[in-house]
Parts: sequence; structure tokens; C-alpha cells
Amino acid sequence: MSRALTGWFLLLLGATRAGATDLPALLDEALRNSPVLAAAGARAEAASHRPAQAGTGPDPIAKIGLINESLTHLTLGESPDSVLEFRWMQEVPYPGKLDLSAAAARADLEVARTQAGILRWELGSAVKQAWTELVRLEHTAEILDGSRDLLASFQQSARARYESGEGMLESVLKAQTELARLEGERLTLMQRQRDVELELMALLGRETPPVLVEHKNWPEVTGGQDVEDLVAWATEHAPRMQEINRMQEAALARADLARRNLKADFSWEAAYGNRGGLDPMFTAMAGFRLPIRKSRLQTEAVTQADFELEAALRERDGRRVEQVRAIRSAWSRQQRASDLAELTREAILPQARAAMEAASAAYRAGKVDFLTLLDSFLAKLRYEIDLETQTAERIIAFAQMEPLTARELVIPGGTHE
Repeated sequence: MSRALTGWFLLLLGATRAGATDLPALLDEALRNSPVLAAAGARAEAASHRPAQAGTGPDPIAKIGLINESLTHLTLGESPDSVLEFRWMQEVPYPGKLDLSAAAARADLEVARTQAGILRWELGSAVKQAWTELVRLEHTAEILDGSRDLLASFQQSARARYESGEGMLESVLKAQTELARLEGERLTLMQRQRDVELELMALLGRETPPVLVEHKNWPEVTGGQDVEDLVAWATEHAPRMQEINRMQEAALARADLARRNLKADFSWEAAYGNRGGLDPMFTAMAGFRLPIRKSRLQTEAVTQADFELEAALRERDGRRVEQVRAIRSAWSRQQRASDLAELTREAILPQARAAMEAASAAYRAGKVDFLTLLDSFLAKLRYEIDLETQTAERIIAFAQMEPLTARELVIPGGTHE
């Protein structure tokens, strides 16, 4: 964006910003400061403490009690039936239950870690897309600035001809209208830049926008990519597929645990009774839970776990299909944008520029009217803006594939075009 336009935009923001920022710095800041990523990391850290809990048996229960034969005085030591009792009770889950509970918790931990990894890829992709859009806006603003100056010179020529009686007022008015339209497009670009910077603020966890370097460069797209390779890799190794795999493992562990819960848990209990000066007493007991509500508890839990496992299996199939669709769709968009950009750069735009130069020369020689010159000027302007849009669309499509493939396809760098 031109310095004048940038200054105007900062004045409109009414905010003081410090520290120029480029794309690598933005990516680094996003990974360090994003509240969404920090929350995901905290959830994964919390999940890392669950396996130890799930694999540990219940705490014992200690009790103390007194059996006294009178309400008015202590009979401990006087009556053989008066006892000060210390009791210890321990529940013992059926063998294998704790291991299965810990396995389910470990699978949930892997799900949480995978989800944090997915967010890292999505965050990086979003920052790259925002940067690419800002590059497009800056380049488009530069095109508009140059076109405005050229159109202003055309307007002066039209006015001079009109004042000399050789031209028409319509030409002057048409040039003024197009100048006003270009100014409107600049204002629209400014608002779009503000919106993109607000998106960056959210991604970075900032309350104020960063000062972005002027003359921003297009990010580079890594070469040697093949859509079939990306699809094959993503359907097995991409974060979203790893997430559903871990969810499937957790569902399988919970289904196994639900079946193991059909077995009764045990408990044992021991008690020591002090009878004052009389001989002490010792009591030992063993027990187990009676599954008298099995049809409404354990059996229902098994059925629920089986359906959750079935859902995880089906979701894995659905996610694989969606992965393939999303990758192929993004690849198609980048290919279309790449082809259009090449066609525009190599054929259409050179011809449009040549046509405008020819029209300009013909207008100066009085061989064509002003509207013909203006049409050629607007056509060239449209194709120049289209080229920036197509370049941005190609890079954005590759950035959108990064979370789908867990591959860095867009590299900060490049040159100002």
C-alpha cells in the first residue's frame, strides 16, 4: 500500500502501534500467544493426569465406632459386649478393570494432544491466509494508485480538448466518475484491511493490530506437490485422521471396560475391637457387589459403548471421504487460479497493456474517442487486479491444505511482484 494510503489508514484507526511485523514473526507470535492454542494445550496437559487416576484403585475407608451398653456411663472394660472398634474397608475392582480404565484415559489423552496439534496447523494456516490477503490488498492498492494517476492525466487531456472545443464534456465527466469509483475501491480496500487485521488480532490474542511491514511479499508455495500423494498421505497420517483413530481406540477401550463391568467387584474388611481390660476382638469380612440392576446399568452401558464404537468406526469412514474431498477441492482451486494467473500474466495482460498503449497513442493522434481509451484503460486495470486475486487464491488454497495434510505447503518468503 502507498505511504499516503497507509498513513491515512493509521489515522483512521486512531491507535498507536509498535513493532513492525512480518509473516515469520506473526507465525511465531501466534504459536506462542494464541489463547485458543493455549487452551488446547492446557486441556491436553489436564488429560495427561487422567491415566494415573483411572488406573488406581479406590481409596480405603477407615472407620471408628463404639458399642456401649449404657446411655449414662461408659461400659467399656466392664461389659464383654462393649467395644471400641477400628475398622478398615477396601474395595477391589475385578481384575483388568483398572487397566482398561487407564487405557481409555490414555486414548483420550492422545485425542487431546492430537486436537492441540490440529489447532497448531489450523492456526498457522489462518495466519498465512490472512497475510496473503494483506499482500493482495497492498498490491491492489498500489495498482489503484498508479491507475488513478494515469487516469488523472487522461482527464486533464480530455478537459484540455473540451476547453479547446475539440472534445466532449461527456469525456470529462466520465473520467471524473471513474476517478471517484477508484477512490471508492481504495476505501473498500482499507476496510477490508481493517477486517483482516482484526482477524489477525484474534489469532494472535492481541488487543491492538500489529504494524505490518510495507511492500509485503507473497509467501512461496513448495514445489513438487502431487494431489494423489497428498491424498494418500492425508487419509492415513493427517491430524484429523489421527484424531479419529485415537477416538476409535478410546471407544474400543470403553467398550471392553463396559463388558468387564459385568463382573462383580470385591471388597474386604478388617476390624480390631478394644474391650478395655478384656481380651480384644478381631473381625474379618469379604464381600462383592450384587448386580441386581444389571439390565438397567451394566447391560445398558455395554450397549451404549458398542454404539459409540460403531459411531467412531463410521465417523472414520466419513472423515476419510471428507479429507479426500477437501484436498481435491483445494487442489482444484489452486490449479484453476494458477492456470488463470499464467494465462493473464503471459497472454491477456500483455495484450491489454498493448491495447491501452495503442489506444492512448491513437487518442493523442485524434483517431479514437475518449471512451475507447477509457475502455482499454479499465480492461487493463481489471486484468491487473485479477492477476493479484488469482495469485492470492492459489496460495490460500495451498494454506488451506496444510491442516488437512500436516505438511507445510506455504513458506514465508518470496518477492514483491
